[in-house]
Amino acid sequence: MVGKYWGLMVCLSFTSLYVQGQSVTVQQLLSQKGMSCDVDNSHLLHLTMGAVAYDEGFTYQFMPSKQTLKVKGVNYTGIQAAEVLKSVNGQQLALGVNVERFGLYVNRVALNVVSSPYESVGYYWVAEGSPAKNRAALNALFGQGSWQDYVSTTGAGNTRVSCTIAG
Repeated sequence: MVGKYWGLMVCLSFTSLYVQGQSVTVQQLLSQKGMSCDVDNSHLLHLTMGAVAYDEGFTYQFMPSKQTLKVKGVNYTGIQAAEVLKSVNGQQLALGVNVERFGLYVNRVALNVVSSPYESVGYYWVAEGSPAKNRAALNALFGQGSWQDYVSTTGAGNTRVSCTIAG
């Protein structure tokens, strides 16, 4: 438990460098680094660490008419939906995005807090089509063959890429 909070404090220290009132488009949010699970991606890292408030759930404001999600003074534009989903293992802030990035049609990004069987914080994104169908785009995004550890298939047969920040 102490290790989790220490790791988060380091990440939150990094995210405090963000300028209040900054606007980030969904294309910037889904950068090549962010989509390939490089934790050195500033936008997804800031969004995830800024929105996560462990005991209270997620901290954010969603303005559907403007397709804008506001977290810690940063406006994320192009977000079509925001919904908190809870499970026995944790919770997530699921965002509808519907955008083409790097040869993939991404329809969801979710900030994920897992409390069981181990504690972790991260995010995942979902692209239409199976991993086999998206193989060429995944190889281009991650590099040949280095994406298998991150990828799974959703119940609907789409590609899910899970990225862990801490845990």
